[in-house]
Amino acid sequence: MIRAAAAFSLLLLASCEAEPTVGPVDPASMERACDGEARALCEKFDTCQEGGVRLSYGTMDVCIERSRIECRARLTAPGVGDTPAADAACGEAVRVGTCADYLNQAIATCLPLAGRGAIGTSCAFHTQCASAFCARAPRAACGVCSAVPRAGDPCAMQECAAGQSCNEKGICQPLSQERGPCSTGADCLYGHQCASASTVPGATSRTCVPAVATESSSCDPVVGPQCDFNRGLSCERTAAGSRCTRFVAAEAGQPCGTLSGRPALCVAGAICVTTGAGAAPTCRPVAADGAACDLAAGTGCLYPARCVGTGPGTAGTCTLPSAQACR
Repeated sequence: MIRAAAAFSLLLLASCEAEPTVGPVDPASMERACDGEARALCEKFDTCQEGGVRLSYGTMDVCIERSRIECRARLTAPGVGDTPAADAACGEAVRVGTCADYLNQAIATCLPLAGRGAIGTSCAFHTQCASAFCARAPRAACGVCSAVPRAGDPCAMQECAAGQSCNEKGICQPLSQERGPCSTGADCLYGHQCASASTVPGATSRTCVPAVATESSSCDPVVGPQCDFNRGLSCERTAAGSRCTRFVAAEAGQPCGTLSGRPALCVAGAICVTTGAGAAPTCRPVAADGAACDLAAGTGCLYPARCVGTGPGTAGTCTLPSAQACR
């Protein structure tokens, strides 16, 4: 889920500047474009990651509406290079594109368009920046227009560019092909997972290998081969050994983790948390927009809201994107 959610987010990104836009966006054109793009993105997400919409949003309607919220905020931000026509083109490209292109963040039509914000300008969206990249810390509502990260750049305090992942060392790296380096499955291209070098002849470090896509096939959750999460599979220990097992959905408040040898994943963006010693883990729902959040404590926000905090620690408030707040 984590891997697919990142791809989904990158296809919606754009950037910001404090100057006014050239002219107001036509509301009817904006609504048509945002609706079409949102539907295409959510439908592709659900097609390419089995159960992805249910896990991340709960329902298709919620996914579409949350995507519309992001689109409206972005298109009405000052100084953006994005337009309703560009969003409509992105929606069509997603609709006809492949899952590999979608999850590898390789649909060129959906990459952020350059805006008018100079390097160092405050921003909320990538498309507000002349560089087409708004560097934003994990708990910040606003960022600054910056150069697009290159492979080898640090990513502890900002995301990487499309087609890259942030590896376990906090460094941006290109998504790896088969036998390429990885620390987790998020470092690998679509259809691959990360396996220990001990399972790959000739490998000297963890390596991307094709994911196991068949239910009940043998797997190893530690060294690999791993199961294809995009097919709704997870590697679980059973009486017959570790096997690729189809996950089951767990609603808010229900038990999660591994139940009777089957992975139970939380839906609607909820997080699986343990509340005390000896307690069984349960699904904690996302906080409402404007409510308190703390990712370390298991209370998240529903995209496009993010947990924004100003002080030390991990607590904050679920905050929707707003370029007006980033002047």
